[in-house]
Amino acid sequence: MKNKLPEALIELADFLGKEATLYAVGGSVRNFLLGLGFDDIDITSALPPSLLIEKLKGSKFKVADSNLRVGTVIVTSCDFKAEYTCFRQDSYPVGGAHTPSKVEFCSDITLDAKRRDFKANAVYYDISKGEFVDPLGGIEDIKNKILSATVAPKKVFSEDGLRILRLCRFAAELGFDIEDGTMEWAIKMSDNVLDISKERIATELKKILSADVRYSSLNNEYAHYRGLKLLDQTTVLTKLFPVLKEGKGVRQNPKYHDYDVFEHIMQTVKFAPPSVRLAALFHDVAKPMCLARDGNMYNHPQESARIARELLGAKGLKLSNAEVEKICRLIENHMYNLLNETKTPKIRWFLAKNHDIAYDLISLIRADAMAAKGVTSPSADRMESLFNDMLKAGVPLCVKELKIKGEDVLDVRPKMRSEILNKVWEKSVKYYLLTYEEQLKALGDIKRQIIKEKK
Repeated sequence: MKNKLPEALIELADFLGKEATLYAVGGSVRNFLLGLGFDDIDITSALPPSLLIEKLKGSKFKVADSNLRVGTVIVTSCDFKAEYTCFRQDSYPVGGAHTPSKVEFCSDITLDAKRRDFKANAVYYDISKGEFVDPLGGIEDIKNKILSATVAPKKVFSEDGLRILRLCRFAAELGFDIEDGTMEWAIKMSDNVLDISKERIATELKKILSADVRYSSLNNEYAHYRGLKLLDQTTVLTKLFPVLKEGKGVRQNPKYHDYDVFEHIMQTVKFAPPSVRLAALFHDVAKPMCLARDGNMYNHPQESARIARELLGAKGLKLSNAEVEKICRLIENHMYNLLNETKTPKIRWFLAKNHDIAYDLISLIRADAMAAKGVTSPSADRMESLFNDMLKAGVPLCVKELKIKGEDVLDVRPKMRSEILNKVWEKSVKYYLLTYEEQLKALGDIKRQIIKEKK
């Protein structure tokens, strides 16, 4: 492993010398043993951060405070950067709120290993000696591709509810199984995820939804689907989003669907690319409510978007406004042209107005069709073909891309200029009016029509 480490890290280990044996620990060590690449390297030793800072004074290494209370600092040197945390023991309050209430620095590597989540993440690498140190048997777990808790799993999950999400993520990303006792207590302690900050939940959920692309060399197809199913098995998924549970057992027309609402949602996520998986996760959540309220599911796109906005926005996972709006637009429009009977000019106009999400929407529609009956979507294929043609032809995707400009409507009352330009844009998109002359003629026709209507 030593020849894979940054030269600056080896220099740091040698600089500290016998005063503090420096170890790499966590994901970087685990991934090396799995033959995977690693980026971030967490480092640790028995040296408290205050002594580390003193030791590195005047050296090439700089130390920045990250969280001194828990013994964490950032060590840098030119392009090198690593997070350092000294050996410690943690105490947590009742619940699973992730942050320890009491931290004690220690010199015992085994005690430090026992505060970590899973044995596979508690293997150390002595950087100077080039030797692995394995206090809890993590190397064996890595060889067997299994995740087990460092200590009694009840203690591991009672301390930090986020560990249940991480358990599902690591299992999905790495293709590991979960030891029975560890899974049993993940289920029993699943309420603790409700004590975790929404931002941390959002981060872990996004990582689970992209688990299949985390390590490309593993060819771990549908790992994101497995991650979601593990979240469901632990009951975390439906505790975070109770509305998903309402879809379990809700049958759909067998002519169009192979699964109940819940599993259809899971399958849609399975077949969706990473960019639309959050939208896929919530695209049909309102179906049970609509069925109970209206006797049908016709309004589910709009209602699902409304629910998604609540779950993902400021009162939910606190995603950015831009991300929430994009997801909700995808959900609202995922049934567009379902029967593939919409006329071409109307589809062109729809695509122009939604050009920023067009390819993502097409991907969501395709995934929805695959999840329904395992078939492709002729509607999505047609929309993609039309949109590709529009881009190739240079169809204006907004008013600013028209060949005509503001000076061409100076003879129109200011209040009407925007309306007229939008009508020219619509006509140009629908009927491929791509030259200045064609758009100018359309402008004249529209102005005459408006004048006629005003009389």
